[in-house]
Amino acid sequence: MKGNVKRFNLLAVVAVLVLALWRPGPVLSQQEAIYNLASIQPDKHLEIEAGGHGTALLYFYNIDGNRTTHIKLKLSSCPENWQVEIQPPLQQTVIDTANGSISLLENLCVEPSILQSEKIAGLPDGMESVVVPGRGYTMAKVVHVTIGIPALEKAGDKGEVIVTAEATWSGQQGAASIGQTRDFVFSVEVVPANIAVTGDREREAKEAALTVGKEQLGITVGLAFLLIIGLLSIVKTNKID
Repeated sequence: MKGNVKRFNLLAVVAVLVLALWRPGPVLSQQEAIYNLASIQPDKHLEIEAGGHGTALLYFYNIDGNRTTHIKLKLSSCPENWQVEIQPPLQQTVIDTANGSISLLENLCVEPSILQSEKIAGLPDGMESVVVPGRGYTMAKVVHVTIGIPALEKAGDKGEVIVTAEATWSGQQGAASIGQTRDFVFSVEVVPANIAVTGDREREAKEAALTVGKEQLGITVGLAFLLIIGLLSIVKTNKID
């Protein structure tokens, strides 16, 4: 009986010490808000054929913030009659906050992530592993900006396409009033269309190349024959002398 009492007293003392020393860490919603809009623009100059299209990429990640970044993309500037498509498209999103649900128009949202020492594999569609120079790898959301050039444009023409990202975050009270904007400028040059060699054209090209090869071979053989005759003449002359 005394042993049980002593064991109970010991457990009670340990429980009191744990409760006295334990301090619950603040949950995410109670932490001081840190907002982060981080991006990578690998494609700043594009060469596109008249009547064709080209696609540039944008990457968005969030390693220095503790709030989800909601991003709305819009076309701010574009030459007349050029076509620009942004994927993922603009869509209505409902997010839950401490004060209820709010509705947002956005192309994508970027949740906070952490750095990794190695490239991240097995990511879902729409995400890629990107390297942050001097820091490591992280997950990034991918945006495709496809630019279509009218067929009437001339080779050498140039234009500028500007896509603007509007980032917003839900504040402590749930209001998405905090925002930041960033412009992404794409310099586009129209280049001559490449002639595709297929079907009959491919056969004609091969036959032309083969004909040229035969002609070059005939010339080479003829020159070699003349050279041999000349050498034989020199040798014969030397023998006569």
